[in-house]
Amino acid sequence: MKKGRNKFNCIIASFAIVCCLTGCLPGYNSADVLIVDAKAWVNGASYLITHKAFAFLYDIDHISVFSFTSKNPLLNVCRGKYFYKFKSHNLYVNNDDGKVYTDELLPYANSCFEDLFRNSLELSDSEKLVVDYDPYYEIQTTSYIRNSGSFSKKNSGSTDYHVKAFPAEYTKASVDNYIYSEYPYRGEIDGCHIITEKSCEDLPEIISLKEYATNFKDSDNSMIYCPDGYMKVNVLGFGDDGYMDISAEIYKKESIVFDDKVKIEFFNEFSQHYSYVRSVDDYELLESDYYPANRDFRVTFSSTDPGQICSIHVNGDEPYDIYLADAPYKKVKVKKVLTNGAVYSAKYETKKYDDNWTKLITSSQREKSIHEEGHLQSQKDTMFSNDAGYTLNLYKW
Repeated sequence: MKKGRNKFNCIIASFAIVCCLTGCLPGYNSADVLIVDAKAWVNGASYLITHKAFAFLYDIDHISVFSFTSKNPLLNVCRGKYFYKFKSHNLYVNNDDGKVYTDELLPYANSCFEDLFRNSLELSDSEKLVVDYDPYYEIQTTSYIRNSGSFSKKNSGSTDYHVKAFPAEYTKASVDNYIYSEYPYRGEIDGCHIITEKSCEDLPEIISLKEYATNFKDSDNSMIYCPDGYMKVNVLGFGDDGYMDISAEIYKKESIVFDDKVKIEFFNEFSQHYSYVRSVDDYELLESDYYPANRDFRVTFSSTDPGQICSIHVNGDEPYDIYLADAPYKKVKVKKVLTNGAVYSAKYETKKYDDNWTKLITSSQREKSIHEEGHLQSQKDTMFSNDAGYTLNLYKW
């Protein structure tokens, strides 16, 4: 037992030495944290008392920047949360000057970008656009880190820190000036999704690719939800003509119906690559690839067991959903039988859709959250996994 304890202590000591050599340790102590947090509580609460009647500050947390090459410095900035007018908001406090930054004007900024992108991307009035904008506002503050071998003195250096917020004194006009102070805009787009009635195979019919390359060159991929599937659209590095290339990962919904009683639904995957063509001053399709799903499903219906709905033999490797035609029951029991004989049971709720197909779901709340924006679910939201080689026996419940 003692030998094992010594081995454990040796591992801990070795880890500590490595941390010291690489700098993976805090350059501050708990007293430093208490001081920084206390100042932020005072500065944040003072601002809310004088500017936001009945606002309630309920959380403050210090910020430390992780580093492999030096000890982690403690910033003189804290993030927090407050409750105001029945909503929770994010707040940042810079203890250097007592200034406060909030996210209250982010919805307005998002609406500005929605109007901007709707016009530039040439979206129709029937298409919905949702933008998640990050001002990436730069705060000038200081960082604290103790001198090596000293427990009494600290080094303080100027540090830039970016927040997803605006200065608390900003107005809508200030936000407008900030956004358009750089071309095509200042800040970053954290996310964007479009809901359209057009097909997921017609990307150039949905958005202006030329404008998309300009406005989304520094952002993560955007999602476009269509009646027959969805797309992940991304701006790539510069092409041969100096313009950004555009790639689209397309997931098109497909289904197989067995005896008009059972429907298996899954996604086929495409990829498209667009490049700028100077002669037409626009983007054209450069290449397209198709990766069909493995559709190896077999469905049998029992004539001897009145309680059994069907058996589904799965040999494919794609996630999928199961629909039953005109199913009158609210729950279905599913027994999963593996090739090694192991059996697992689960109960599923059902959700009836307008086309008289009833979907097996894990919970109505989860299904509601998937479709709350009105778009189709994505491949990761399918109910059944892609571990091929098993049989599902469905029973009335």
